[in-house]
Amino acid sequence: MENWLDKVLLLLQAETSNLRELAWLAGGDPRTFYRGANLDGVDFSGQDVSGMEFTSFSTSSTVVDEETRIDATYRPRFDLFEDDWTQYSTLDFGNTETFVRADDFLSLGGEISSSGRYDLAAALFLVATRRHPQDHRLWLRLGSSLAQNSDLPKAIRILYDTVQKFPTVDRARIQLATLLQRRGNIAEAANILREATQISPASPALWTSLVDILSQMNIPEAISCQQTLLTLYPNDQRNWLRLASLYLRSQEPNRANKLYRETFERFGYSPELAREMATTLRRHNAYRQSIRIFREIIERAPHQMDAYRWLADAYSRIGEVSAAHKILRKATRQFPQSATPWKWIGDSRRKDGDHRAALAAYKRAIGLSSEDPAPWRWLSRTFEQEGNLEKAISTYKEAIEVTRDPNPYKWLGELLERAGRKKDAIAVFYDARGSHPENPLVWKWLFDALTRAKHPDAKVVHRDAIAHFGRSSILRDSRREPARAKTQNKLKKRARFPL
Repeated sequence: MENWLDKVLLLLQAETSNLRELAWLAGGDPRTFYRGANLDGVDFSGQDVSGMEFTSFSTSSTVVDEETRIDATYRPRFDLFEDDWTQYSTLDFGNTETFVRADDFLSLGGEISSSGRYDLAAALFLVATRRHPQDHRLWLRLGSSLAQNSDLPKAIRILYDTVQKFPTVDRARIQLATLLQRRGNIAEAANILREATQISPASPALWTSLVDILSQMNIPEAISCQQTLLTLYPNDQRNWLRLASLYLRSQEPNRANKLYRETFERFGYSPELAREMATTLRRHNAYRQSIRIFREIIERAPHQMDAYRWLADAYSRIGEVSAAHKILRKATRQFPQSATPWKWIGDSRRKDGDHRAALAAYKRAIGLSSEDPAPWRWLSRTFEQEGNLEKAISTYKEAIEVTRDPNPYKWLGELLERAGRKKDAIAVFYDARGSHPENPLVWKWLFDALTRAKHPDAKVVHRDAIAHFGRSSILRDSRREPARAKTQNKLKKRARFPL
């Protein structure tokens, strides 16, 4: 029989520190070999010990790294933080018997955050920063969790410390600047990013964030920074478009238009690029410049349907209504099987007060696409504007039959409410629920209508909805929101995060 001391000698002379291999050398089963053993001080670096059972080991003396693999049994569980996060946030987790890698903290913290428990996530990441103080990702997640938990002052303090601790981590400065901006400290946020661009002058994320903040306070400096970014990264199309947008904000449409042309020459023509340019011009009231680009889009890519709409809108904005109508008519010829151009014509005519032409256009749209509820809605709204309530009601009823869509029920119910016929409106919403019982929005419409009418059936519908769908926020009684918010505020005041 082999003497057990031979096994000890074999282990002492072994050239491996792998726990699994050492168990094999001793003739044991790696899964159970270390039960009851004190593993304080053992080097787990780079080891895969998954499937192996341990009684305990202290993370304050055990050596681990990012390559260490261990079963989830020895990692923190969500229920560890369920009871009261303030209790656990004050603990020194460095003295516990639970081993956790930085990635495990990040994974678990993400799960907790996705459940909406930002307070628990903040507590977890506080523990994580104590256990892995050199991992900047944990500090950033701690700051973001505090911010999501509406504790901006502490989040900002954490991020200031993070910036000092990790001066080359661009994300820390960007996140800090974002929170300062949310608090209204735009100048301070800009200073943070200015310093960051001195440390990392080639970081596009830093320059982009700086431009975004400066565009709220100093357009000339924002333009200068964007020009720097364009010089650094001239092959990024977004930099050209962003600079053109800044020119528009500084009331320099000609410079913007020139830059757009240069962008065309550099990157080649594409309908998407042209549409973005023209839309930006339109957003900044540079309608004549946008007209030129939209016309060019239609000439080069006549299949871009939206271009007709925006071109017509630009003409309307400068008072050339007849030109706008002409463009929309051209769209109906270009897309003869589409109802959309006819709907646009109806919208345009209705805004101009020409109800007869609007009604005719909406009817043409319905003839081409009767299943689309939108033309039905505007046809009914036009009848309502004319004062023909019964025709508006009958239009919605016909839409309910033809489209099989729940929205006409909602629009009809709202129309009846506006007409003071609340009882009829509630009946419509009940019909909607009967026709679309699996649509939670329909239940909400009914519940809201009953609530507005102060009808006792509101509670019954609310109870039935919960039984049907489960407890869903979409059916939450708005009257209970103030009380819920008050309770949450009390809990926040009780919580004392030890930073």
